[in-house]
Amino acid sequence: MNDIEQTFISVLEKELTVATGCTDPVSISLAASTARYYLIGEVKRVDIIVSANIYKNAISVGIPGTNKKGLHYAAALGIISGDHTKGLEVLNGVTKESERLASLLLEKAEFNVAISHEVNPLFVKVILSSDMEYVEVVIEEDYDQITEINKNGYTIYRSNYSKLREVNSVLDNIDIKNIIEFAENVDLSKILFLKEAAEMNKNAVLAGLKYSPGFKLGYTLNLNETKTGNIMLDSFLRAKIYTAAAADARMSGMEIPIMSVAGSGNHGITSILSVLAVWEEEGLPEEKLIRSLSISCLITIYIKTFIKRMTAFCGCGVAAATGATAAITWLLGGDVKQIINSMQSIIGSLTGMICDGAKESCAFKVSIAAGEAVLNAYLSLKGSYVQNSVGIVGEKIKDSLINLGHINDPGMKETDRIILEIVRSIQGE
Repeated sequence: MNDIEQTFISVLEKELTVATGCTDPVSISLAASTARYYLIGEVKRVDIIVSANIYKNAISVGIPGTNKKGLHYAAALGIISGDHTKGLEVLNGVTKESERLASLLLEKAEFNVAISHEVNPLFVKVILSSDMEYVEVVIEEDYDQITEINKNGYTIYRSNYSKLREVNSVLDNIDIKNIIEFAENVDLSKILFLKEAAEMNKNAVLAGLKYSPGFKLGYTLNLNETKTGNIMLDSFLRAKIYTAAAADARMSGMEIPIMSVAGSGNHGITSILSVLAVWEEEGLPEEKLIRSLSISCLITIYIKTFIKRMTAFCGCGVAAATGATAAITWLLGGDVKQIINSMQSIIGSLTGMICDGAKESCAFKVSIAAGEAVLNAYLSLKGSYVQNSVGIVGEKIKDSLINLGHINDPGMKETDRIILEIVRSIQGE
């Protein structure tokens, strides 16, 4: 195994993570569950300090296994029934009794939530206090990356490890061509786990179609699905149905595992299920699916090194859709030039779709992203794409990605602030 092959396999293993529920409230549950493990005595007070982005993404989304929402409840459920050893699956196995006890804790203990603007964009601190002592747990940069645990003012755990710095460092000098060459040549046995990722996320689709949760987008799109005889349009609709149904299930709080990509379950839904939908419609060999999934996931991760974990625009509409369209173009027989052309089209069209927090309506954005990923792959093969050096689209794909980074930060900082203000006002805060 050469160095670059090992690099890509390592990145995939680090950045594909199983998560049950939306990762933002689940991160709060993980911090609270960890703090409870170290705290002696009955919990009397809970302080939750989060970055603006975490607050925006945790306030309105369903908490897995319940019909509840909100930061307070995420923390309470983590304290009552969370298993801190399970990482982002901390809330697996929530019962009606644990829901009842979490609600009771919310009545008995004092809960406080604060937003800090002086921290990492992905930041969670939970402080649990009893009559005897207090424990602080800090999560930074990634949803399951605990960086500090303090007890009664003494540090009992501290880590300077950063998965993101490690991933960014190893991807710093690669390009799209390297990713394509890896996908085409890697021993298939080394990336078979991507098939399992596709199967996992397809199960979320089936749950969404069966139970019609959330705003029922996937279920409704599927009601009158008919074959048009146009493979591009049939693939387009299937991708929209799959991603919408999975997002409906996930964002409404159904207790289903999702293979997340680059820290986001919705990125995993978009980058994996869009490709799966086209593969199914086209009736291609399984090997093509697995290799194309490696392209989709790696390019999504690569793009996130330019625009960071937390963004003011929808990461599914920019990063995951761009990774998916690249993979679909390859799946359909496209060369590197056509792959890059399809990526430029996504950047030139979907950039600007804002992130106004994680919630059930994310299914609509995810579905749009998936549909455009499919269309732009087919269009690129037919010679229709956004040309280079037009608008924010640079002469080369890396120029476009650098532009995306600048648009996000510092470009959309004020936009993000105003979005948060609006979200808080709607929530009555």
